Amino acid sequence: MSEFRMTFTHARSDPDAQALLERVEHGTDDERERALMALRKRAEMTKDADHWNTAGIAYSRAGQHSIARPIFERLVRAHPNGDAYRMNLAISLSQAQEVAGCRHHLSLLAEKGSSPDIRRSAQEQLRGYEEMLGLTPDARALREHQMEALRSAVARRERPEDYAALGRHLLREEKLEPLQGALDEAIAVLEDGHAAFPSDVTVLEYLIACYLRTGPHARLDAALEKLERIAPQSRLLSIVAESAADAKDNDFVRQRQARADELVVAAMKGSGAGRQAALDDLARIVAGAPDNVGYRLAYAFALSMCGAVERAREHAEIVARAIGESHEQHFNLGQVFWRAGDQPRGKEHLELARRYAKTPKEHADVDAILRELEALRFPK
Repeated sequence: MSEFRMTFTHARSDPDAQALLERVEHGTDDERERALMALRKRAEMTKDADHWNTAGIAYSRAGQHSIARPIFERLVRAHPNGDAYRMNLAISLSQAQEVAGCRHHLSLLAEKGSSPDIRRSAQEQLRGYEEMLGLTPDARALREHQMEALRSAVARRERPEDYAALGRHLLREEKLEPLQGALDEAIAVLEDGHAAFPSDVTVLEYLIACYLRTGPHARLDAALEKLERIAPQSRLLSIVAESAADAKDNDFVRQRQARADELVVAAMKGSGAGRQAALDDLARIVAGAPDNVGYRLAYAFALSMCGAVERAREHAEIVARAIGESHEQHFNLGQVFWRAGDQPRGKEHLELARRYAKTPKEHADVDAILRELEALRFPK
């Protein structure tokens, strides 16, 4: 994997901000916070897009990506031809590991940038980013060749190392390009490998890694219990415990949920590559925390609104097994089932949304969505 780094772009020279940017990068904690506040207040007072762009760059350099990214998104919405703003949004998305979104905006710049220099720069950035991630055609071909060789080795059922290696490749493939079926294949391969070599710790660890991406269920619990018995010092057990602790970090969860909700809107309002980028990045959020009901429900809702009703229903079934007494969650889940062609399940969850409603408006929302859904036709 080659070394690669993208650089934030100023739309115009901004000498007044340079000293503040220096403090953001090299000052004390107090100096950094004061500089960030000064740059934000300047942007708020002037309402100048370039001043907001500089503030976004500052927040990014300070590592506060959850603040920087919405700034760049607002700039791109307000100024869709602003090449510097779109480039900075792409970089911000790459920092958040939203691969599809980053590639989408770089591709737009490479195709439609306002000048040959911008288009050439975007092409170089996109090429470097894809080379770093292994997403170029040559890298894809090499990975597929390696996986085909491992599939042949696995078919001989001779060595647990072959199963583990193929599982590792498929897991990486699923992370790079979700929705391509790699995770399902990885689970099938590793379950077969575990059946053939039940005492092999590495095969079991990769199998658990797959289960962690599909949400809590009996197979995951049983696999974790077995790993605790045969390899109590496994690093994976510590990672699982740490992930459970992170899931209780309310600020982090709220930020991720807010981002998932933003991506739902982007998918619903977008089209073509932009819509698919939003769906892919939602899939990555779910893969990173598969037992989070809110993330998965947001993904299911986006899929259903974009016409991918079968995939939406798969995720809705997982949510339905874990959902609590929440008006909002039943309200959204009911719509997913209804749009996927299961009107009885949809109505059941909408009636639960009515039961858990706490305000007259929430009751009225249920009545309104039922009238809307009953007036539309969906697949049976």
